[in-house]
Amino acid sequence: MHAELTLIQKYFEIRMRIFLLAGLVCVLLNGCSSIPADRGSSVSESLIAERSTVLKSASVSQTDTAQRTHELLSQPLSADTAVQIALLNQPRMRMWYADLGLAQAELYDATRLANPSFGFAQLSAEGVVTKTTLSVSQRITELLFLHFNSKMARAELLQTQQRVANEVLSLEAEVRAAYYQYVTAKMIADLRQQIAEASTASSQYAESLYAAGNISVLQLSREQIAASESLVEQHRSVVEVENRYTMLLNALGISRSEAAIRIDERLPQPGELQFDIASLQAWALSQRLDIAATRDALKAAQQRFNHTRHWRWLGNAEVGAERERDRGDAAAIGP
Repeated sequence: MHAELTLIQKYFEIRMRIFLLAGLVCVLLNGCSSIPADRGSSVSESLIAERSTVLKSASVSQTDTAQRTHELLSQPLSADTAVQIALLNQPRMRMWYADLGLAQAELYDATRLANPSFGFAQLSAEGVVTKTTLSVSQRITELLFLHFNSKMARAELLQTQQRVANEVLSLEAEVRAAYYQYVTAKMIADLRQQIAEASTASSQYAESLYAAGNISVLQLSREQIAASESLVEQHRSVVEVENRYTMLLNALGISRSEAAIRIDERLPQPGELQFDIASLQAWALSQRLDIAATRDALKAAQQRFNHTRHWRWLGNAEVGAERERDRGDAAAIGP
């Protein structure tokens, strides 16, 4: 019986050394890696560049924003330069890149083991130490599931990178829409101003004809009403231009006091496009990053569910070693 207990103790001592060695190797390997300088933004930028011709040459992480914004505003604003200005000045960009940094930090934390737990106990009787116990322990679940946790953290980082890229592309679409809506409103306002000027001139001419007795009061009233309606429509178009201009500035992330915007108010002719609904749906499913992020999140959730279902019985189990020594006896060491 004593021999069997000795064998069991040796077996546990060997297993303990294996676990401690594995933990030491994991710590050393994890210590070699660090958070990348771009905080994961390079992946998002590559996803954006695959889906946007403008953003291929534009860095979404430009540092000298003030100088670059001034350079872009010094020339007539186009839809492409408006997108670049928004990438530099839109406050939402900083929020999205902060999310990238947090996701990268979560990955960094998932690839590292928590510090081991150390214990110390000392019993004394009548001022004399009778027993001293030293212990060290580590959660066995962290040792066993380090690779799995790292894999899940990488999957979550990829989902964040996909969502950030999708938000940047959505911002590009928002800026383009605001730009074209402003230019369109300005063109309509200019046209209605010409119409109002022509209607006013026609009304003044009608007044001279009425004074000469060539037209009736009804005809004069019609001309005056048309001129008044043209002036009302002109004022409405001016207000619409102001609203669209404000919306464009909000999309760009700049204020009126920062710089005056000069816009090329000539829109290109629309091209002839033919869409196939089936092909568009298939293309959207393969290219939309929000769908890809949702699909990956569902896959990760299923993996976590299966992992938890198989290993839930482990709980927060720990493995460790303890050294105990009574006064006058040899030290006892075991797992």
